[in-house]
Amino acid sequence: MSQHGTLRALGATALAFATVITGISAGPAGANAAPQLRASYAYTPSGVTSSVSESGITYHGTPSCGGTWDTCSLYLSTTTTHTVGLGDLSNGGTVRWPASIAPGATATLYVMSRNFWQSQGHLSPAVPITVTRPGSVTPPPAPGGGLVTTPGYDYTMDAGTTKKNLLVPVQARADLKISDGTLALTAPSGTTFTPGQTTLQGRYTTGSNFESAPWLNAVGEVSADGRTFIGVTKGAKDTTIAENAYIAWQVSVDAAPATDDGTGTLGQRFVGSSNLGSFNVAGSSRVAITGVTPPTPIDGSFDPAGVGTPATVPAGTVQPVHFGATVTEKVTGMQDTKVVLTAPRGTAFPEGTTTLTGEYASGGGWKRTDSLRVTGSLSADRTTFTGTMPDSGHGFELPTGYSVRWSVPVAAPDDATSGTGDLGFTVTTTVGEKPFRITGASRVTVEQSVRPITAKVDSVDDAARTAAVSGTATKEAEVRVGNTIIAKADTDGNWSGTVTNLVVGKQDVSFAQYLRGEEVDDTTIPVEVKQLELAPVTVTTRTVSPGEQNTITGTGEPGATFRVLKANGKEIAPGAHVVGIDGTWSFDHMVAAGSKRFRFVIEQSKYGQTVPSELFTVPADTK
Repeated sequence: MSQHGTLRALGATALAFATVITGISAGPAGANAAPQLRASYAYTPSGVTSSVSESGITYHGTPSCGGTWDTCSLYLSTTTTHTVGLGDLSNGGTVRWPASIAPGATATLYVMSRNFWQSQGHLSPAVPITVTRPGSVTPPPAPGGGLVTTPGYDYTMDAGTTKKNLLVPVQARADLKISDGTLALTAPSGTTFTPGQTTLQGRYTTGSNFESAPWLNAVGEVSADGRTFIGVTKGAKDTTIAENAYIAWQVSVDAAPATDDGTGTLGQRFVGSSNLGSFNVAGSSRVAITGVTPPTPIDGSFDPAGVGTPATVPAGTVQPVHFGATVTEKVTGMQDTKVVLTAPRGTAFPEGTTTLTGEYASGGGWKRTDSLRVTGSLSADRTTFTGTMPDSGHGFELPTGYSVRWSVPVAAPDDATSGTGDLGFTVTTTVGEKPFRITGASRVTVEQSVRPITAKVDSVDDAARTAAVSGTATKEAEVRVGNTIIAKADTDGNWSGTVTNLVVGKQDVSFAQYLRGEEVDDTTIPVEVKQLELAPVTVTTRTVSPGEQNTITGTGEPGATFRVLKANGKEIAPGAHVVGIDGTWSFDHMVAAGSKRFRFVIEQSKYGQTVPSELFTVPADTK
């Protein structure tokens, strides 16, 4: 049931209760009555309304007290007694949320009249109100125990050297504490972990610079072959890792003196548990090794700078990427040819890639030839391809000025993010009797697959001028209206949210989809907020008594504020007046002695509009 619906339902109960109480009471005493402590009563308040916001509870109404009092106030409590009072105001107001009502929780509170006289208070029967505190009872669960994979780093080192302080970061998706964790690292191809490492220093950052984090230190040992390190974290369970923070561990690797040029992967897997559940997160950083450069052959043959060809690979697709070389002097044979390829960051070679086709050209179209075919295999993570080409001799010739190239398929995963990387390639061969090396890179652009944003109106709250909306977008994209983020698409691309601050009438609302802080597309849909009509004002008081204080009653728009005016617009009964949730209103007015009638206008305000009633005339009772 909506908030308005709940209050209307409660209003009927409260009105019935108030009617019973009023029927057995004598009503308020005159202003000059003598103090009557035992007869100082508090009656059920009228016109009780309430609303909520993140900052607190707003309640209004008109208290009613009998006898003599110092104050007659509107009292709000979590019980029907004095024990847990939240607010004690003349006609209501706004109070802060009590700690006993958690965000997202619904509770029943009680509004009473409070007659306070000579340090003694009396409470009336209560009007219950139901309130729901904005927010979530519990935060949404973070995936994978709160830790996720994040892009690693690119490192370079020379053969025969040691590279220290290499990192593979992982990121926190929510505030968390690690209970236990096992860290497993794999050295890049062509390297081993520096012997004697038993404690890898933990590192932590919420910005761009990592700081030492001894509470994350991983204690373990390097394997006998130097290829792996296994360790466990100590003491992390007592320290909170902030949402969006990065953690990593420093490790040192050695590259052998005879290592060839190439790029390897520092692999990492971190398995354990946190206060958010179990995690099992992997990651990697790339390490490029500059090896021993062979002598340049005397007879030339190829330009040692390879020819890269730019390519684009949309997320979720496999695309061919070309790489090659230029012939500088006639080639009549190639022996011991080896091809090593490294996939661009965030991509891999498709499983089962074993053959690369070779082509040549001399200014015209490309022609395929089996003499340039390469066969080979993939590394376990499919980021490196190593292959060989059959020796060519008699009958094989590549004249000066020719070009050669090979094609390799590159696969970008469905969840790849946009960015650029290099397909690194090295071709080593022997031309005649001279060894030769060709190195280069083909720049590859990965384009994230963008799902066009859609939006639809699910419902409109004409009173609040808000609309519940939903739609689809690229997974985990932000959905904004103007500068306000109203939703984030889930892993299936679905989103829902609320648009606020709408105006009455038809309007177009634009929804923009943002990825990594940049707008990628938008859509616009019409939204209509209807002007709600206020209930007409009626007067139920039939006559007034001249020379006396009269209570004038009637009906109007539930929850509306109202003023009492003369025909000339002058206010008659100053102060805040609210039509009750049951649609009834009342105000007190001293009708002048000798008057034959009482004339007034009720001006109601709600839904952003103010509407005056007709000029009412209540005849005087002169009997």
